[in-house]
Amino acid sequence: MRVLFRIQQYINQKLLLLLLVLTIIPVVGFGTIAYIMGANLIKSNIDQLSRFSLQQAQEHLNLTITQIEQNINQFAIQSNVVELSNIGTQTSLGAKQSSNIMRNDLAAMTSSHDVLESIYYYHFAQKTVISSALVTDVGSGSITDLGWLPFVEQGAQQSRNNFWIPGRLQNNSESGNHKWITYIRFTPLFSSEHRAALIANTSTAKLAQVIQKLPITENGNVILFAPDGNIILQSGHIPALKDDASQLVFDSYLRLSDNTQASEMRYDGNNYRLAFSKAGNGWIFAAVSPMDRLFAPVNDIKVMILLITGVLAALAFMLSLLGIKQLQGNLRRIANALFRNTPHINTSVPSLMQHNIDGIERGVSNLIEEVQEANIRWQEHLPLLKTYFLFSVLLDHTATAKKLAPQYSSVEPFFEHPNFIVFICEMDEPPPEARFAVADEPLFLFAAGQMMDELLKEKVRAEVMVTRKNVLAILNLPDQWETNDIVSIADHLREQIRIYLKQTMTIGIGAAVRQFSDISSSYYDAMSLLQHNWMKSGDATLSSHQNGDALSNRAFNYPAEEEERMIDAIRSGDAKLAEHSFEHFASYLAQRQVSPHITKTFYLQLLVSIVRVLQDFEEDLQPIFAARNPFAEFMALDNQQTVRGWLKNEVIAIAAQYIGNRKNRRKQDMVASALRIIEQTYRTDLSLKQVADQLQISTPTLSLVFKEIQGENFIDYITRFRVEKVKAMLRDTNLVIGQIAEEVGYNNAQQLIRVFKKIEGITPGDYRKQQEVGQTQ
Repeated sequence: MRVLFRIQQYINQKLLLLLLVLTIIPVVGFGTIAYIMGANLIKSNIDQLSRFSLQQAQEHLNLTITQIEQNINQFAIQSNVVELSNIGTQTSLGAKQSSNIMRNDLAAMTSSHDVLESIYYYHFAQKTVISSALVTDVGSGSITDLGWLPFVEQGAQQSRNNFWIPGRLQNNSESGNHKWITYIRFTPLFSSEHRAALIANTSTAKLAQVIQKLPITENGNVILFAPDGNIILQSGHIPALKDDASQLVFDSYLRLSDNTQASEMRYDGNNYRLAFSKAGNGWIFAAVSPMDRLFAPVNDIKVMILLITGVLAALAFMLSLLGIKQLQGNLRRIANALFRNTPHINTSVPSLMQHNIDGIERGVSNLIEEVQEANIRWQEHLPLLKTYFLFSVLLDHTATAKKLAPQYSSVEPFFEHPNFIVFICEMDEPPPEARFAVADEPLFLFAAGQMMDELLKEKVRAEVMVTRKNVLAILNLPDQWETNDIVSIADHLREQIRIYLKQTMTIGIGAAVRQFSDISSSYYDAMSLLQHNWMKSGDATLSSHQNGDALSNRAFNYPAEEEERMIDAIRSGDAKLAEHSFEHFASYLAQRQVSPHITKTFYLQLLVSIVRVLQDFEEDLQPIFAARNPFAEFMALDNQQTVRGWLKNEVIAIAAQYIGNRKNRRKQDMVASALRIIEQTYRTDLSLKQVADQLQISTPTLSLVFKEIQGENFIDYITRFRVEKVKAMLRDTNLVIGQIAEEVGYNNAQQLIRVFKKIEGITPGDYRKQQEVGQTQ
């Protein structure tokens, strides 16, 4: 009996040991799965939010940079800028009245952009700088910021038309916290000789504010790098990373493969998740998200699993050494020592396991709550992202709008009518006693935007957005509406805002369009009206509509379709078709009695489009216009008829003829190269596709061009070419037909005989006999 009791006791001890060992497996498995799923879920959310935020940061900065470029480029072709640029060294800029005009223009341009810090005009010959405050020599010391000067001189030597200087130290400061991003535009435009330059400076701190409210900046940073790795700006709510940490971020980007856009980094005891995006100009955007706080719930689960596993493993080890009764006694003594004040402690193994499993469940619940909170924060950003979508459509950023449209498909159903029009409202210059000072402009715009939103809802369907300098409204109109109604709505808005806010504003009304995707044209039309109104009094409604015409048939609508047809004709080198399209363009303006000022503006826009087409073929315009400056000549023209004749004869005809000749030379060079390939490889089984692949062009293109230049298609030419080679061999050699067939690329003698007879009318053998008879005679 004693032996049986010991056997039973041993079996019970081993069963309990086996039970503990088996318990470890599901605990470790469940914990591992929970940890991996939680970590992947958090990483996925971080990467998704980072990619979207980087896309928005890139779009926001691109919009700001593009707007600066467009306005500086337009400013560069103004007559006063061209006049000053053409002054040599004889007359001092300080003695010219146009210098004062330039100072006023620079001040107006600077004040029209919230992100611009300053704009300089630098004259090469006189070494003179004009700013909104003064006219001075570069060596006088009046302007302390000359860090842009070496870049300007280098760009002029390289004959560059325009470029950006990223991350330039402000005032030559050694502090990386004071940096400027500078845009350089040389004048006159498209000239072989640079005489002056416009230097536009914006603070990186202001650019950082553009992306400050993006979702990623709540828990991380966005860093913008130049292509060489220098930091342009940082934005976010974590402390700015040090230079060595930022260098680690950039090194992580360099190590990425082509198919990855995210990685991880450990710095100063902290883990960071990195996501990257590269802009078209080479700038690199990086999102840096600290992982330790976000991974805290998952790390708690990992620690808990390790503790439970350790406890269970220790119990299994102790059971392997001690009997069950001895182990229970030891556990009771340990529990009594630890919890003397506790009335009763259940130290049984199942209770301990249940306690640990409950802890795992609590950890998983906390992780789920964290994910739900992240999703709630994401939903809170949707109104802001909807605004980004509308801005993308307004500014004609088609790629961004297409990406955002599926996520915000609920935007367009708000617009149930077929017509759209854009209002742009800006605050007028306040008098000294006004309620809103210049510094209060953001507050005024916010209040005006709220009033406009309420007032417009009473009359039309509209979406109202507030920017740093304007209030934008997209109006959705039914088919039955009149011009006077729209102007009356704008006047009513101005009146109500003047009454309640004690401040005047100017409203520009854009052109009406019939598709939501085309509202960018209405936006730019309204913006153009406001820009042409810089020097006029405020409290006005600006509209380019005349005589009560419907907006959809307005007088100042730019004939974009005629321009497109003309540009296509110039690209194809068809001078007659280009001149014919230009006549339609000019007749369109004449029939609608467009004012001379707007007419010249439209012709200038057409000239810019033609020059851009020419630059696709030849970056240097000097060979095309024989060292003439088309923009300077255009500015000197004083009436519509002269402009019309000059564009037709001196620009369009020359452009179409140049491109036509250029294309014809390219075609001839292409065919000449194809003929050389045929001459070298006619002995092989040569095909049109093989020749096209060697020339790196498409097969249909080579086929069309070959027939156009040679007068016969590729197959007929190579067949005739081979037959001529065969005839020479029949006359000059004693090779048999089979050998000749192999020499010229035919598979056998029968194929050669069939082709030869089709071309010459006789067989190769008869042809050789005729040649032998002729030689004997």
